[in-house]
Amino acid sequence: MTQLALELNQTQEENLLAIGKQFYTELERRRTPFPNPATLQALKQALTEALQAQESFEATWLTGELNHKLPPLQIIHPSTQVRNLPWQLALEGNREQPLVKSKQAKLAPHTASKSYPLKVLIMVAAPEGVTRLDYEKEELQLLKAFSPLMSKG
Repeated sequence: MTQLALELNQTQEENLLAIGKQFYTELERRRTPFPNPATLQALKQALTEALQAQESFEATWLTGELNHKLPPLQIIHPSTQVRNLPWQLALEGNREQPLVKSKQAKLAPHTASKSYPLKVLIMVAAPEGVTRLDYEKEELQLLKAFSPLMSKG
């Protein structure tokens, strides 16, 4: 995995977040499934420029192209908002490159959780004008499915 700690000045960060906010607002509020093409292009360009401005990015990209396989790219930045931007747009030239986003360079190894009790959240949608789901029957099926776990405590 190749690590890339983003070094953005305040102006760059504010610009990225502003375009990102506009992108997500358009994505969520429009009747069409896509944001305005101009917004999408502006966000793609801003993200691409931000990545290309990083010192180690070009070397990472060239190494991957020479090997015909790009290693996973880990984008590191302390701001969750910056990490949650769609950085995949900047890597659109190579869709094969996996992308990981994290707050810190060293990720803790995964440890399986063995704590009980297991908690499961179930949500049921009930839109108007649609046949009502028999959620009591669905709940009974879930309880039956979990009964072996429940019998073990």
